[in-house]
Amino acid sequence: MIKREPARFGSTSLPLVGLLAFLLLTACSGMLTPGPLPTATQTPTSASPSLPTMTPVTPPATPPAAPPPLCPPAASEAAWECRTHPKDWTRTCTAADATTWRCYEDRDYGFALAYPPEWQASISINTQTPSAGVIQRRHAFTGPMGAVEVDIWTPAHETLAAWLEEMQRTSPSLFPVREPNATVGGQPAALYITGAESPETMLTVVFTDGAHVYRFWRTMRCGEGELETLRRMLDTLRFSPEPLAAEIPDEVWQPVVNVCTGATTQPAETAPVAELPLLEDFAGRTKRFAWSPTGEALAYVAPDEAHEGALWLVTAPDFGSPQLLARPALSDPTWTPDGTQIAFVTRRLEDALGTVMLINADGTGTRDLFPGEEARTDPGAGFKAIEGWWDPEHLVVATHCGSGCRRPLTLDLAQQTWEVLFAPGQEGSSYAWSPDRSALVVTAGFNPQIGILPHLEDEISWLSGHGALDPDWATFWTFFADWSPDGTHVLFLHQPAESTEPPELWLWDVAGAEASFHLPGVVAAQWAPDGEQIAFLAWGVPDIAPEGRWSEVSVDPQGPNPLGVGLYHPATGEVVTFFAVGEVTLDSGNLASSPPTLAWSPEGSRLLYGDGTGRTWILAGNGGAPYELPAQGQPPGRGVRWSPDGRWLALPDGPVLRIYALADL
Repeated sequence: MIKREPARFGSTSLPLVGLLAFLLLTACSGMLTPGPLPTATQTPTSASPSLPTMTPVTPPATPPAAPPPLCPPAASEAAWECRTHPKDWTRTCTAADATTWRCYEDRDYGFALAYPPEWQASISINTQTPSAGVIQRRHAFTGPMGAVEVDIWTPAHETLAAWLEEMQRTSPSLFPVREPNATVGGQPAALYITGAESPETMLTVVFTDGAHVYRFWRTMRCGEGELETLRRMLDTLRFSPEPLAAEIPDEVWQPVVNVCTGATTQPAETAPVAELPLLEDFAGRTKRFAWSPTGEALAYVAPDEAHEGALWLVTAPDFGSPQLLARPALSDPTWTPDGTQIAFVTRRLEDALGTVMLINADGTGTRDLFPGEEARTDPGAGFKAIEGWWDPEHLVVATHCGSGCRRPLTLDLAQQTWEVLFAPGQEGSSYAWSPDRSALVVTAGFNPQIGILPHLEDEISWLSGHGALDPDWATFWTFFADWSPDGTHVLFLHQPAESTEPPELWLWDVAGAEASFHLPGVVAAQWAPDGEQIAFLAWGVPDIAPEGRWSEVSVDPQGPNPLGVGLYHPATGEVVTFFAVGEVTLDSGNLASSPPTLAWSPEGSRLLYGDGTGRTWILAGNGGAPYELPAQGQPPGRGVRWSPDGRWLALPDGPVLRIYALADL
């Protein structure tokens, strides 16, 4: 059975495992009725041919002149290049001088502001139907220190004070003031700080032009130049071609300054603690490094002059003085559950057959797990890939079984024997085991196709492609995303074959054999370790229905399109957090092999995410805005690995592996 129901935005503020603390409002009340359009009328002529008459025709009303553009600034003498986005009627002007701030204008809502030239502007919420209490549009201005966002409402009250009073009754923590205390763009404004005693301090400025209410807000990081940037953005925000600096009394701005006086909420050091050489894998399908079970050591495969690669070991906290363990080595270093030994894939020198070796963590006691002709598991070179440990005595190894096919075996270390896990015809190109290894997701086919094997003795239930349970899904692609921590559900992406539209997020109930739709426009998703929420990356502009439902995501085929990160509660169908990352161009048909980065820390208090172009951010568990790691030359994709204790992060970048210390975040 397939169920489809759109997700909705939450209407209350929810704690998010120490991540961002902000609200997406969804209460709705009433809809604005547009006024009558001007019409041209003509009195009909007489029906009698003998009495012709002529009646003056009322000329059509002269349409009002379009308001003058707010960008570029009227007083500017710089040379500007402006681009209008007809889809959302926004306009961005960039000066020829690379140091001049950009000018951004929303023609629909009639406001403009300036922002630093290296930042990116995007729209992350765009609700078409006006409704009081629901955010109509959210603009995000994203830079190295996170985002400044501007929300827009259609108010149900004539004055800002009345609107603030109403919002305070429903959301007192987000709207603690009732009266304006400043002006922005010549309009009354209320500026205030929330969470000043916590690391999740938020600056909020609420103002109105009489037709709409605007909220300018940011979670403070107190980075270099942050206060100056925020003040300048407020000074440039306007509703007319002539800029009018914000009027903010010293006593109102001082609490903002006090947040950052003598303190900072950003990491003191974002440089890697170590950079290690890494054997490149151009296919992107083999593992080249692995943390020990305690997170105190890391095994990795590096290039080797005499051989293709060699296995090395480094230890915390500096990860220096690498220790050579074995050569040659190719891939898949895999620690035993007790951390005393490491299995890895190599190619034997004497016969060039692929095999799996087991070595003690101190570099002694090498053992070939496929000795002699046992390594000839296929007619070719004996391909091997390590899938992981079934239990402390059994290692799962995949062998070649044809084009795009891997056959998993269980290798008994004590008996030095192996057996095929399931019957021929059940194989795929990759496998994802449930946490308790009682069930399996199989990926197969040149067109992405996944199937569920609820028990090893069962047959695969294909969700799409050839043999799909639902014939209507035969022409669709499906991508595996994640298992729920309890192993009861599979998170997957669903997309029409050859489509330029981003996929949809679906859940498969393993016991009930039922698929249900959850979110549109999702290109990556991962379950939080506590199983309560799902982190996701959405590509495109989400359209929010009046009742708060996330109904669809619009994508410009010419690109680029906004990329946003969010948190979703599958039990309630609520998107409780969503904010823009930037604008990117993605190949939505290549997500199986090159997905954007998304990875929870083991304890679930931090989330790492990337935009697919090499930029990577972390939402830190101690609050504050996301911060960006140094740019990668190559996107890490699924190659990111947190240490099991959550203290370290390993990010591959082509031939380099970078290790970051994140214990204090």
